[in-house]
Amino acid sequence: MTLGINERVKEINVVAQSERPRSPEIVQKTKATRHLLSVRHGVFEVQDTGTWGDGVYECCEQTLDATEWSDRDGDDRFDAKDAVVVLVLNLYEAHCNAAWSNCLQPGDRMRAWKWTDDEGNSRWVGIPIMGGFVRQVKTQTGGGASTGISCKMVDQDGIEFGYPFVVYFRTTGGADMNEVWPVLNSGSYLSAVNHAGKWWCTQIFGKLNQC
Repeated sequence: MTLGINERVKEINVVAQSERPRSPEIVQKTKATRHLLSVRHGVFEVQDTGTWGDGVYECCEQTLDATEWSDRDGDDRFDAKDAVVVLVLNLYEAHCNAAWSNCLQPGDRMRAWKWTDDEGNSRWVGIPIMGGFVRQVKTQTGGGASTGISCKMVDQDGIEFGYPFVVYFRTTGGADMNEVWPVLNSGSYLSAVNHAGKWWCTQIFGKLNQC
């Protein structure tokens, strides 16, 4: 069957569109998408904060436990793949405060993938999927003549875990923590968030008026 003029024009336009050179931006985005799809991702559990650098953690890769897929009893769906320890940089801590305090604790997990640095070294980098956001903490001392208090993280049952670290407080009137209301004693529960490697209490405390 002979194509009409309109149908032939449409056919020519389709062929021309498919052969038209793509812009550099589209080519770059296509390459980036293909690279992302080709990168192997894994789930890694923090074993220790180590001394390798701010935000760099010793981790073990995890596997998804098939027998726990339908769990309703609170069991962990992940198991350690092996005992091999790798170093993973938490990207949320890639540019840390000078007074850095680790964002993650042993038992926290990250989704991680390989990234090549500017000298050709293959590195693991990741983002937290457990931990690293707002955390419940428990004070280890009462408020003193500073704006920071030593704390430890607590789990969903209120049990302490991990290492002690300093949580800093925003106060009105430049008050130290022994001058604020409500008064904080050892064993107080608070919420804290890590920003650029420094822990901050989510509550603002006011200066206690002395009568």
